[in-house]
Amino acid sequence: MKLSIMMWILIFGLVLTACGDGSTTQTEQDAGDLSTQQQAELVAAALAADQGGIEEDIATVSRAARGELEQSTQAPGDPHGYTVSVTVDFFDADGNLQQAYDPDTTDRIDYQSLVQGHITNGTGFFRELQIDNQSDFTMEDILSQYVWINGSHTNYSSYSRIQPLTNADVRFQLNSELILTEVAVDLTASDTFPESGTIEGGLSGSYERIASNREQQRKFNFHFIATYLGDNTAEVELDDGTIFIVHLDSGSVQYQE
Repeated sequence: MKLSIMMWILIFGLVLTACGDGSTTQTEQDAGDLSTQQQAELVAAALAADQGGIEEDIATVSRAARGELEQSTQAPGDPHGYTVSVTVDFFDADGNLQQAYDPDTTDRIDYQSLVQGHITNGTGFFRELQIDNQSDFTMEDILSQYVWINGSHTNYSSYSRIQPLTNADVRFQLNSELILTEVAVDLTASDTFPESGTIEGGLSGSYERIASNREQQRKFNFHFIATYLGDNTAEVELDDGTIFIVHLDSGSVQYQE
C-alpha cells in the first residue's frame, strides 16, 4: 500500500511536469489547465488499485467484513519513514461496540486508515515527499450478502523534485477529496470490485517551477462522478460532460465513442 501511494503521487508529478515545460515566464491560475486526457489519467489513478487508488481501501474493508482483519493493525514505518495504520470497530444492531467480528451479530463496521510519511532522496529524482492520506468508511448490512460502504477519502501531499534534463526545481501541492455513497460489495464474490454505488470527488493542486531565474506557477481544479457498473469498471463523467470508463484493476482508460 505504501509503495502504490508513492506511484500515485509520481503519476501526478509526471503529468504536471509535462504541462510545465514551456520556456515563457508567466503565472497562470486556470482551473482548466489540464487536458481532458490528463484529467482522466488522474481520476484513474485515484480509483484503481494498482495505482494507489481507493480500490485498495475497499478491498481492505471488505476483508474486515469477512472477519479476516484484526480490530487494529499498524505497520511500522519503512526506511523512508512511512507509517500505515488501520483501525476497525465492530458494532451490533443496537450500536454496541464489540471486541471482535461476529458473523451472527455484527451489523456495522467502522473503518479508518491513515498513511503518513516523509521521504528524502539524494538521487535528485525525489528530493522531498510528504503525504497525509486518510480514509474513514462505515459499512452496514454486514449480515447480508452485500455490504454498503459510505465514507470519505482525502489525500494531502507536497512533493518536490529536480526535473530531469532542464534541472528545474518543481514543487507540488496536491489534494483529493472523495465521497463514497452506497458502494455495494458482494462478500461472496472472488474479487472486491463494487457492484454499484458512486464516488464523487475533486482533484486539485498547484505547482511552482523555477528554472534559469524564471518562475512559473500553475493550478488545476476539477470535479468528477464515478459510477460502478457491476464488474471491474466504473463510468466517470467530468465537469465538461466527457465520459470514459476506468478499469479498476489496471487503471486503464477507455473513452466513449
